[in-house]
Amino acid sequence: MNKPVAFKIASAMMMGTPINELDKMSKSAIVESAYMILGNAATILYNKGFTNRNHTSIVDDVRQYTNINTKYENPLHTNNPKF
Repeated sequence: MNKPVAFKIASAMMMGTPINELDKMSKSAIVESAYMILGNAATILYNKGFTNRNHTSIVDDVRQYTNINTKYENPLHTNNPKF
């Protein structure tokens, strides 16, 4: 993502506070927005019948696999015939 987009996201997450640099607070706001998006995506997938191979919480998978150094070794699957 480029800096102007990052500034806009951080500003929106910080209730419209003007952002001119990516300091710890603005970076934290961007990360929080990413977690919100991932949480919503995990909820939607779960509600559509997706689980992981161990049948544990898909939200736990999202938390585990958001680490950029983690390899994705537990693909999602569903028994839902729509997918």
